[in-house]
Formats: sequence, structure tokens, C-alpha cells
Amino acid sequence: HWVGPTLLAFFINGVVHNMVGVLLVGHWSVMFIVTFTCCGVLTVLSRELEPVLRQERWPMVLNLAVNAGLVIGSFELGFRADRLTL
Repeated sequence: HWVGPTLLAFFINGVVHNMVGVLLVGHWSVMFIVTFTCCGVLTVLSRELEPVLRQERWPMVLNLAVNAGLVIGSFELGFRADRLTL
């Protein structure tokens, strides 16, 4: 099934972004790992719920606003998780 590889790919992407962050700022942060993992979970949910949500029928502005809100929410969770680990 595609769920495991999808989540793993997003998690690894977060770790790689974190490694770049370590090189730039000198400390490990969980922000990117949480953010990318959250985006992976949202991707999986979106694919699974696609027959119900049918986003292709939504007005483009609504679709854009929902997707932008989910990305912003993912970053907010990442920032909050990072503050908890400092």
C-alpha cells in the first residue's frame, strides 16, 4: 500500500531539511520533521477522502484557501513542537 512510503518520504524530507538547518544555525530542531510529517498525514487523508471531498468541484479560491490553511497549520504545529523541545 502507498500510505507507508508516502509518510516515510515526508518524514525523510523533514529530516533532510533539519540537517540543512543544523548546518545553517548550528542546532537540531524538530520543526521541519513535525511540519513535513503533518503534511504527509494530510496528503494521505486527502487521498483517502477524495471520493467524499471531491475538491475538483470546489471553487478554485476555496480549494486554494483550504490547502494554504492546512500548510500554515502544519507549520504552526511544527513551530509549537519546536518550542516544546527548546
